[in-house]
Order: sequence, then structure tokens, then C-alpha cells
Amino acid sequence: MNDQHHRRVVRRPRGRPQRLPSDETPVATDQVDGAKRLSWLLATRRIMSPTVSTTRSQFAAHLRDREVRADPSRISRWESGLEAVPVRVVQAYEPATGALPGSLSAARLMLVRGGHLDDRLATRAHEPEPDDCLLDEVMEYVLAGTATGQQWLQFASELRRYDKVYLAPSTWQESTDRLIGELGRSAGLASLLRFEAAALMMGHATARAHLSRSVGQFALAPGSAPMAPRVLSVLGQAPDGASAELLLRMVSTSPPELSGAAAQVAASLIDQGHVAADSPVLEFYVGRTLARSGPGVLPRTALVDLASRLADPAFLRVLSTLEDVRTRRWLQQARTTQLLVDGDEARILTDHVAGHAEDAAGRAGQDPDQMLRRLVLETLFHVRTDRRDQAATLLLASPYAPHVGDVVLRLCGHRDDLIARVAWAAAWRLGAALDIEAVADQARGEVRPEMVPVALSTTWQSADALPPAFADHVATMVAAPATDPAHALAGVVSLGLNAQADHLRGLQRPDIAETTRWLLEAGSAIHH
Repeated sequence: MNDQHHRRVVRRPRGRPQRLPSDETPVATDQVDGAKRLSWLLATRRIMSPTVSTTRSQFAAHLRDREVRADPSRISRWESGLEAVPVRVVQAYEPATGALPGSLSAARLMLVRGGHLDDRLATRAHEPEPDDCLLDEVMEYVLAGTATGQQWLQFASELRRYDKVYLAPSTWQESTDRLIGELGRSAGLASLLRFEAAALMMGHATARAHLSRSVGQFALAPGSAPMAPRVLSVLGQAPDGASAELLLRMVSTSPPELSGAAAQVAASLIDQGHVAADSPVLEFYVGRTLARSGPGVLPRTALVDLASRLADPAFLRVLSTLEDVRTRRWLQQARTTQLLVDGDEARILTDHVAGHAEDAAGRAGQDPDQMLRRLVLETLFHVRTDRRDQAATLLLASPYAPHVGDVVLRLCGHRDDLIARVAWAAAWRLGAALDIEAVADQARGEVRPEMVPVALSTTWQSADALPPAFADHVATMVAAPATDPAHALAGVVSLGLNAQADHLRGLQRPDIAETTRWLLEAGSAIHH
């Protein structure tokens, strides 16, 4: 990553600093203020834009050039959350602020999909007439295998306008296979774009059948297990929880890596009422997995998330089987506060990360950005996986991303194992904005066995090339017979998705041979 860009300090024009919107909903509730979150994202993109003037008057002219009715007053209402932001306005902000094409639109869809943003208000006015040619145009890229994330999103959005789209079954299947294959190895905002495209397509009856088949084929393909969790999440987007029964069967009967991913998706369906909070399948899975963790070993945060969603009687039965006092207290605290660490400690670390990010972004001396603090808090410490994903995505789409990522990466070396663990998880989510040299240095210095896999996985999230010396180090580690199989698997994924095919071809480890072959066929990570 270009260091000058990575350390860029934004200089605001003179005048009264803009007060950014904040989300006042309690952290422990299921709902968030999606309108304020979207407004904050647009405001930060404009204020800190490296490509255009940040004044509302001049920015309004940029929007009018893109055939959007805009004036300073409208921009103020959009960026404060006082007025619903039309879809077309969100789309216009992307080229006007230098955002990745489609990324702000995908972030908006993420909020709508989560039930945090009313889509009806944003589509009543200011919308362009439907372009009947757009579906044909983007379909050419889809069928040619050259579609970008934005084009996948356009394809899915246009598809929803038609009850039936007539394509040969083989063409449908080829297209959905390609989308799911790309989703499995895409990183950062590229992953967001493809996931939101897949989520939209799950709402189209014809596309859904082919897409579900593609997910199943991907998840069951030999060697694909490390990339399966994100892909399986697509099943959770089926209307009316149509995939709930299938997911619960996978929890009961699949190998550990797939059953864990299926349990995580099933957990997200509890709040929607599609999976019962007292499901015997999920209760048994949580209890069995906790029992296998062993004394003194804290469970994965995804398991804590699932446990926190169980009905009270089921949760109490799980607790009654635990002998480890520390784990029992952690589960109780996470369920009560919806935070993975003590609330005071979470706030101290959040202020530390956000304060450094604001200074680096040129906001020193201005009112603290409370939305930034809220998103940092949720990215690091919220017990719900979907809330951590959502908050990290909004940060990643904002100009704060590299600055937040810098501080989070340093937290990965924290002496408290739990803090280090949540920091590594956040670094993975923000990896596309991180400097690969810094990530490689931090990963190489990580010696705690349970954190080595996520440290290695974080390296392929960056769009920058893997440093040659680090690639050699990982290849040597993977090839060593004494290396823990989980570490070797994470290492080979890092090499494969970082386009280190020569290193992969030289590996002779039977226990990861299937994943090695899969990576050689699939290709490197996607970042656009």
C-alpha cells in the first residue's frame, strides 16, 4: 500500500466543523439506527474526500453533474439523517468521493437487509427511470466471467425487477457458480459487493434454486472448507427462513468446519424467528463444543454469540455442564452486556483506537466522532458476529479505515489473550485497508497457537502483494512436518490467495493436499 496515501492527513477548509451524526440506540439492543449510520458514511466520505472540495455548495455541483437534484440544504439533511437518502444519491456519492464503485450502495443494502433502514422511503423520490438495457449490458460481463463487484450488484438489482428471466439452465448455473466461487475468495468491500448481490438473488425464485445449488457444491468441494463460512451465509438470506432446516441438519451431520459455519448462520436466523431459540440441535452443539474446548481454553467468539442467543432454559442447561469458572462467567457477561469484554475496558480501548484514528484523519481538536467510537466498539467487542461484520464494513467503506486498522493491528500484540483475539478478528475484517508489511510483521511475531491461524488469514485480505521474505517464511512453516495442521492450513490459504502458486506446487503435505489443489484451481483473492 502506498505509504503516502496510507498516512494521508486531510486538511479541512476553514469554518465551523460539521457535527457528524451518531447512533443513540443502546449497544445491547438488537436494533441500530441505520439511517444515521448511512448518513455518517456519506458525510465522512465527502468531508475527507481526497478528490473533491468538501464544501456543501461545491459538492452539490458535483452531484448535479451526475443528474442528482442537490443543494447545500439537501446535503445537510441527507448527511445528518434528517431525510431519507435516495438510492441515486448514494450511487452518486461513489464517484464523487472516490469510493470503490458500488461500495456505498452495497453498504446501504446491508443496512436494509438487516432491518435497520427503511427501503421504501429511499425509493420514492429522486429515482431515475429504469434502464431496460442495463441488465443486458451487465449480463455480458457476468457471462464472460469478467464482472466486477459493482457489476454483480447491478446484475442482481436489475434481476429483481423481473419475475422471470429466461436463460438456459446451464447458463444460470454457470453464472451462480461463478458468483459463489468469487465470493469464497473475495476480500473486504469486494466480498460485500458479491454477498449483497447473492442476497438479492436469493429473493428471485429462479435464481435462488441455482444459487442454493452453487452454495452446496462449493461447501462440499474437497478442500474448500476454509472459505465455506462466508458462502454458507448466503443460505441465511432465503425468504422466510427456507434454509433453516437444511442448516440445522448440517450442524448435526457435517464435519466440524462445516457444522460450525452452519451453526453460525443458524444463529442469525434465531432473531428472525426462523430458528427456535430453544432448538435442541443448537443447544447440543453449544454444549458439546464447549466440552471439547478443554479446561482453561476460552471458546471461539462465534460460539459465545450462539450461546448468547439461546433461550434462558437452554442457556442455563449449557452453563450447568461447564466446570471452567472463567468460561462460565464470560458467557454470562457476554449474554448480559452483549460485549465480549468488560464494559469499562471496552470503552477505554475504543477511545484509544478512535482517538488515534481521528488524529490521523485530521480531525484533532474537533468534537469527538461518536459514530466512529460506536463502530469501533462494535467491530472489536460486540458479541454478535453480524454486528461486528456490519460495523467493520461501515468502517472499511469510510476514510477512517486505514487509521483504525493501524491501531487495531497494534492491539493484536496485547498481552491479554482475549483482547488480542478480538483485535485479530477485527484486523481480519479491516484487512483490505491495512499495510501488508505491517500485517506480515505482526503475523510473523504471533506465537500464541490459537491466534496464528487468524493472523495468517489476515494477510490475504490485503490487496498488496505478500512480501517475498514472509511468503518464504510461511512456505517453510507449512512444509515442516511438526507444524500444527491448523497452522499449516491457514498458511496454505494465505499463500494460495496471495498468488503464491509456485510455493503451493512445492508442498508435500497430505493433510492439506485437497485445499492446496483447490487453491491452485481457484486462483488468488479478489479485491474489486
